[in-house]
Amino acid sequence: MLRYALSLPVLPVFPVLAVLTVLGIGCAATYPQPRRTEVPPEATLPCFPGAYYRKAVSSVDRWTGLDAVIVLPTPTFDPNRRRPANPAQFLDNPSVYVGGRWGADRAAEGREVDAGLTWEVVRLPDGRVSADRRAFRPFWRTAKWHSAPAHPSLYFYPGDTVRISIITPERDKLVLRISLVSRGPSGLAASALYPTPSAPPILPPGVSLPQPNTLEVTFDAPGFDPNGVQEFKRVNAIDQVGREGNAVDPTTTTVVLAEWKRVHLLRRNDRLPFTPSRFTDMRCPASTNVSVTPLPDGGEKITLRGAP
Repeated sequence: MLRYALSLPVLPVFPVLAVLTVLGIGCAATYPQPRRTEVPPEATLPCFPGAYYRKAVSSVDRWTGLDAVIVLPTPTFDPNRRRPANPAQFLDNPSVYVGGRWGADRAAEGREVDAGLTWEVVRLPDGRVSADRRAFRPFWRTAKWHSAPAHPSLYFYPGDTVRISIITPERDKLVLRISLVSRGPSGLAASALYPTPSAPPILPPGVSLPQPNTLEVTFDAPGFDPNGVQEFKRVNAIDQVGREGNAVDPTTTTVVLAEWKRVHLLRRNDRLPFTPSRFTDMRCPASTNVSVTPLPDGGEKITLRGAP
């Protein structure tokens, strides 16, 4: 599903208040709005080849974002699928992310955005870059791939609980926010290896660290509009290096214990549970590769397994 290959602009007052309100940050005033009839999701959608994944994708409607809390999964890799150029890394790569697509034409190219966490290399406490991938790190992809700074405050580990949101506060913009809710045992052990406090990272334009272990990115997303129509999604994936758009390779890799604690679709100040009646259920390439246990408030437990 994923290809391998910011100072904040001043926003108008209303969009900023709207973003803060739906995320539960600050105390912006809210106003009652008339309820609309929701557009139902598609019954089915075709799988995109190149990964094992579970995607929940909304209808195309006047949604303005998605807000979720997830316990990050634990991968176990196929030992026979290693990158020839770097045997410390595997050809399978887990990711959990959100995103969306603007407009009603699903066939149009260049309209989709992916943003969330993917399994990546890290900078070790001694300053070296790890040969292997060993933590989830933030990314966002529009026409190009972007990664968050390599910094221990932005490394997330299996068992950590993380909040991820993506919102369109104004035309042609998206805001991605990723924040740590709590560390799991692996995250506590790994983060304890780094000095406290660590030197702050150098941030590119549009990227900020408003709180410890929190990333906020405002980036260009032409076509997205809080007054327009778009879809939003959440995805759990085993991405395969070099296979995007092609049939998956056999693998025994598994990714277990992912738990979406709660997921909400956003329509301005309204928060609607992202339950099965509001999304198309995609289990790809086949339903046998995905196990799902429904939870309240739009949540799910998800296991992914390759096909040996």
